[in-house]
Amino acid sequence: MVRRERDALVRHLPAARDGDVRAVHRARVASRRLRELLPVVEAGLERREAAVRREVRRLTRALGPVRELDVTRALLAATWEAHGWPAPALARVDRTCAGARDARRHDMEARLARSAASDLPRQLSQLATTVAASGDGRRAGTLLASRLRQRARAMGEAVAHVGTLYQPAALHAVRIAGKKLRYSLEIAHDAAGLSVARHLKELKAVQELLGGINDRQAIQAWLQTTAGERGIGRQMIHTLTTCTQAIDGECRERHAKFLKRLPRISEAIDSAGRETVFDLLAHRPTRMRATGRAGAAAVAAGRETVSE
Repeated sequence: MVRRERDALVRHLPAARDGDVRAVHRARVASRRLRELLPVVEAGLERREAAVRREVRRLTRALGPVRELDVTRALLAATWEAHGWPAPALARVDRTCAGARDARRHDMEARLARSAASDLPRQLSQLATTVAASGDGRRAGTLLASRLRQRARAMGEAVAHVGTLYQPAALHAVRIAGKKLRYSLEIAHDAAGLSVARHLKELKAVQELLGGINDRQAIQAWLQTTAGERGIGRQMIHTLTTCTQAIDGECRERHAKFLKRLPRISEAIDSAGRETVFDLLAHRPTRMRATGRAGAAAVAAGRETVSE
């Protein structure tokens, strides 16, 4: 599993440094999966690889700001086309976003250059070799079960704070908690062959709903930023205000859909925190294993529909 994500970084980081949208996304997803995986892997070793975890965290933070603007610009264009809003307004907002992305990309390049100097791929390869030679699957399984239980509890608590009123901060907390739970479930699938497809399907639905709200809020922020720029006429401000209000309505519609799914979401969280944890501990001595090439390929193909 460590080798798989290491290979993903090696494959996508060069293009990510050049600003390729897809490569930035894939490299960031690999870094986030590693952040969830490394503490579990290290539980079976005699020593901790704090330096590796720090570098992976820096990598995620370097890629994140650029990825966020890539998502914003893509959704901005799609939303504008769907509503048929005036093209000049879209061009003005996108120009503002593009300028911000260029600045963030320069910062990303500088951060990635520092990460490259740390030779992270080589460190991950060495770690994978050490795990294969001396890793304690039982200890790793125990920690994974504990983290999975904690992730499920954290998401359950976040869901409990969501009221019937539209509260973006509370919904954002659910989204982040769900993302962490999803990654833990993926590790449980890879490591012990547990069937978690129905949980992942529900978490994907949550991510699409709440992620859509988060992305639209980002668009609203850029609309407001553009409206405050010099040289913006009254007609343009009126258009941007109208667009902001319409997008706010879309966010509230998604919130309503989320509320309707709450019983199913709560059931999935409870099952993940109880049944999946029990299954993981029950299979821990014999089934915690390294994912073979065929298994890794199957999992990777399935993940394409649940990407970050």
